[in-house]
Amino acid sequence: MKKKIFTLLTLALVSIGSAWGQDVIFSYDASTKDNITYTEGSTITTSCSQAKSSNMYGIKFDGTNSSMRIELPTGVSINENDAINITLYQAETSSPDNNYGFYIGASSTTNESTPKVTLSSEDEKSVKTKTINITSTSELKDVTTFFVNGIFPSGKKVMLQKIIISRSKTVTSETLAATNAVKVDDTAMTKDAATNGYSVSGTTITLSDDVTALSTPDNVKLVKTVTYDDSSTTDEDVDVTFGGTVTDGYFTGTATIGETVYTVKVKKDVTPTIALSSATGTISLKSYEATGTAKVTLTGANLANGTFNAPTASGVTVTPATVDITDGTIDQEFTITPSATTAAETVLAFAYTGATTQNYTLNYSKTAQRTLTKTNVTGSTTWDWSKAYNDDVKLDDTTSPTKSEEFLLSNLAEVKNDGNFNAQALSVICEFATRKQGEVYMLQGNKVAFTTTVPGIIKVTFSNTGNRNNDADGNRYLYVNGENTGVSSYQSSSTKEAVAYVAAGEVVLTAKTGSDTETMIRFIKIEFETLADADAVTVTDAGYATVVLSNDAFFEATTGVTAYAAKADGDKITLTEVKAAPANTPLVIKGAKASYQLHKASSISPAAVTDNDLVAGPVTGDGSSYYVLGKDADGKLGFGLLASGSTLPGTKAYIPASKFTSAPSFAYFDGETTGVSEVRSQKEDVRGEYFNLNGQRVAQPTKGLYIVNGRKVVVK
Repeated sequence: MKKKIFTLLTLALVSIGSAWGQDVIFSYDASTKDNITYTEGSTITTSCSQAKSSNMYGIKFDGTNSSMRIELPTGVSINENDAINITLYQAETSSPDNNYGFYIGASSTTNESTPKVTLSSEDEKSVKTKTINITSTSELKDVTTFFVNGIFPSGKKVMLQKIIISRSKTVTSETLAATNAVKVDDTAMTKDAATNGYSVSGTTITLSDDVTALSTPDNVKLVKTVTYDDSSTTDEDVDVTFGGTVTDGYFTGTATIGETVYTVKVKKDVTPTIALSSATGTISLKSYEATGTAKVTLTGANLANGTFNAPTASGVTVTPATVDITDGTIDQEFTITPSATTAAETVLAFAYTGATTQNYTLNYSKTAQRTLTKTNVTGSTTWDWSKAYNDDVKLDDTTSPTKSEEFLLSNLAEVKNDGNFNAQALSVICEFATRKQGEVYMLQGNKVAFTTTVPGIIKVTFSNTGNRNNDADGNRYLYVNGENTGVSSYQSSSTKEAVAYVAAGEVVLTAKTGSDTETMIRFIKIEFETLADADAVTVTDAGYATVVLSNDAFFEATTGVTAYAAKADGDKITLTEVKAAPANTPLVIKGAKASYQLHKASSISPAAVTDNDLVAGPVTGDGSSYYVLGKDADGKLGFGLLASGSTLPGTKAYIPASKFTSAPSFAYFDGETTGVSEVRSQKEDVRGEYFNLNGQRVAQPTKGLYIVNGRKVVVK
């Protein structure tokens, strides 16, 4: 195996020292399939093979093959201040946590002092390059042969892509390049050439007159030759800094190379030019919406001072009509406003003396941008499509929007409305602005939106657009501001109602299938009601409480409190968040210690809460039948048995013992249980005879641990 691998490495041998620059003394690259390259004259000995992991190639180090020996070319050794860069990766785990990497040592035997590189948790599933800097005390200093040993957990692997050893060099001089010392837009100019050339006189560099610029020529660079202490050289670009002043028709700039400051001269272009920010624009002229405008900016330079006249054309007005040019330049935005026209397009010619004319083409499109200015809803409002009816107003003709465009409902003259239908407040995307099915009128579409200045509750009456299967593709769900209400309809005759809280701002109603595909529904009625005060609830230091609502409540309208339904699940309690609940619903609430004001709507009620085992009090405990909210002897929160004789008031809730499949002494929210526990809930006590741990009754307990009603009690 070693011979086969070494043969592969030998066949792939190429000299790549020059590709990395003179400061690279050794390089090894296995990142390309079937192509392993390393510095000529080196000797690589390993039984590890090239492999692929997560579409990346490298040398695989695993439990079978985990070592590589590298002998540098003759006369080459690792010196102090050299840097060894290792490129590696581990694609098997999402958190390497320093368990993957390599020891880079002077021998095949490693210890904790041997230099190493490892991947951290931030390096998960990615290629990383780590560096070992050689110091005066490093075991790698002055060696000509070194070893790479893999670091990985049992049964895993780590991949090596590259090893590069580089040596820093010292700059000894910087001079202007002997040839091709000037670049314009990264293109090299030719020395002493009349075209695309430059000349050098002392420290002044002058570009040929055909190399011109309209403004400060910041696209000009000089090229310097850098010489190092090992006699190697490189060429580097140097920016030329120009001022805006023109002297004798030339821009003048400066650049410093070494100790020399060079002056660079570029002839100014005086050709008059103008340019438009865009060659085309689009305006909608559709009858159902306000006429739009288009804007375009004209810039120019080297212009004769005078007056620029905006172009004119039939059916449009361009403002401003004139612009004064006083400094040879123009930078002006023009607004184009159309009047009635049936033309497919209008061409406007922007022209000025000496400059090439720039044409602007104005298109008229049914899908152009438009302004939707909705009135704000400030109080309770109802949109009932029976108040906005006209039989089947379908949006598919040339005078109406298409069913993919958003528009104000009131902009369609065919849709009648009365004072109870605030159509000006609604923007919609629909197929039918109104549609009649039997005696029911509705809007059939993808979106209805309005803006409210106050928070409130909405109730949407809707149905499917046809009769479909009761499955993921057939059911259509109502979404409010991108959130699924969970209410769906799969038949046009199956009218459903969805209720939700909305904050002040834009309210967007859309629909999706159960397989998360956007779709249409039939909006029959939308009701919006402002909030009214409901119950005031209190949470103690425990952070939780049970309540029995005397009013409807929409919990999203109250900051800081969350409500839950509670379900007995084996020997634990599962809490499910409830966003709203009708009156007389028992719930668990969570929040910081405080009193909270809940809110309701005046006539819109939320749906009943399901999957809830909570029952409203009052009830008197018998030590085995009723689980109430409280803490165990260790102060952990959950539900425990109500002590005999203790009373739970009607404003609190409990879970009947019959709801549990087992008989836990204490049911925790997280499912953890203990053998015997005590619960003390709000306005509830645990009373009974005290027994020590030997089962002996104690009439007057002192400090210690006792059993009371089958639960552990600590007396302090």
